Amino acid sequence: MSASFPVKLHVYDLSRGLARQLSEPLLGKRLDGVWHTGVLVFGKEYFFGSLGIEWCPPGGTILGTPDQVIDMGNSHVPEEIFNEYLISLKDDFSPSSYHLLEHNCNNFSAEIVQFLTGNPIPQHITNLPQEVMSTPFGAMLKPILDSMSMRSASPASSSQLQGRVQPSSTRRLDASSSPSPSSTKTNKKMFYWPLNQALKKCEALLEDSWVASSEYAAADEARQTISQLLSHLKTESTPFPTSVLSLIGNLLSYKSEEKKKEPLLNGLELLSLVVLSEKGRSHYVQKSDHLIFRLLRSYAKRGDQDIDLALIHLLCNLCSRDDGAYLADSSRWKIASSKSTNNVDEAVSFVVERLTSKESATCWPDAARLFHNLALVKMSYDNELAIASASLECIKHQVPTDVARWLFPGLLAVAQRNAQACELAVMLYDRSETYSQESFWEERNDYLTYLEFERIIKT
Repeated sequence: MSASFPVKLHVYDLSRGLARQLSEPLLGKRLDGVWHTGVLVFGKEYFFGSLGIEWCPPGGTILGTPDQVIDMGNSHVPEEIFNEYLISLKDDFSPSSYHLLEHNCNNFSAEIVQFLTGNPIPQHITNLPQEVMSTPFGAMLKPILDSMSMRSASPASSSQLQGRVQPSSTRRLDASSSPSPSSTKTNKKMFYWPLNQALKKCEALLEDSWVASSEYAAADEARQTISQLLSHLKTESTPFPTSVLSLIGNLLSYKSEEKKKEPLLNGLELLSLVVLSEKGRSHYVQKSDHLIFRLLRSYAKRGDQDIDLALIHLLCNLCSRDDGAYLADSSRWKIASSKSTNNVDEAVSFVVERLTSKESATCWPDAARLFHNLALVKMSYDNELAIASASLECIKHQVPTDVARWLFPGLLAVAQRNAQACELAVMLYDRSETYSQESFWEERNDYLTYLEFERIIKT
């Protein structure tokens, strides 16, 4: 009896979960994923892409661990016969024959699984292109996807057409695989509220009727503390008032049936001013309790736009001293006995929800600034796709200049280093005559950034 070899189908969701979130509003039907497949047999994972037939160690592509592993049965085909069969397919699955919709990795997987086991791969994988193209939006996308397939096809190297299928090259996102950056000068500095605006906020807090009211037992001390903070922000050689830390704690924990929100807002705005100071910021950043992000988790759930704006100001001002390093910290910390999170995941989740909700439209100018900061920091592939998708969703609403001038530079920065984000922009960006008019932009450099974004997604 001949030996048998297990055959597995590795299934990856190229959208990293975005298909489940965006397919229904865009296509009118729910898709659980955008599927890429590879076939695992003889200890190697075989797949087809724009470089032709390739193989790599199991789970060795840039996609990492497969989302699903499907047992396709056993094969009695010897490895030598299988390799000869792959060579016979080199013309049918050449780099120039690759088409994102009509002749892709899933067609290849179906072909070789059928050869090895006689079994078909799941229909929901092979039928995905027809499902998408059967919708009005899918039909509109087809010319774009066709052009992407034409661009992705490249001549095969001679080593790929010899007597055996060559190992897959490492498809990491580096300078060679990312779109080349332009010499266009884009706004790549972290945004935080300028000191003159911070000082005005501080002065406004001094005049706040609530701070001066008799409801707060230490109103005089509060005004004195805020005055000292005002002096410190003007000149950091002036001592930092440590009493402001207690004041913030009191404001955030203050209970009042009549004025539930006002103390909380004052506490958050005061905190956003304190983190502009190195001494004040270090008190919150150097501690391991992650208080700021615990506040974010707690208060963001309220869905109150005034509170959301105060939280956005706080997160942007956190970037004033370290170019967003604390915002982008991916170190895990516990939120429950068996759950954990990190700073960047919380910030990304917060800004994605604000940019994708029309109910949060009044927050968009400030949320766009926070998005811009996040787009400039190093984060996971999944998070980059999430913020790129959110910004594209926001952009399609014909946002005003003060929103667009932050979204496009951030989206450009992500697309330049993340090939999938760039392809997502190609598919989802609906070119608008509004943005293409130079008169829409208040500054020429913003207009040039927009043009650079358009150039990137066209090439």
